[in-house]
Amino acid sequence: MLLPRSEAREHTDDQDRFRFDIRLTLPFVGLLTHYRGWLAPETPS
Repeated sequence: MLLPRSEAREHTDDQDRFRFDIRLTLPFVGLLTHYRGWLAPETPS
C-alpha cells in the first residue's frame, strides 16, 4: 500500500519533561516531515 509511514519515539528526560521525536515518510517520496521537542508540566502561578 502507498500509505504514509510514521515513526515515533517518546521518553521522559532527567528534568521530567516529556520528549518526542516524530518522523513521517511517504513511499517513493521519502521524508515528509520530522519534528522533535519536549513538553513540560505547567507550573501553578
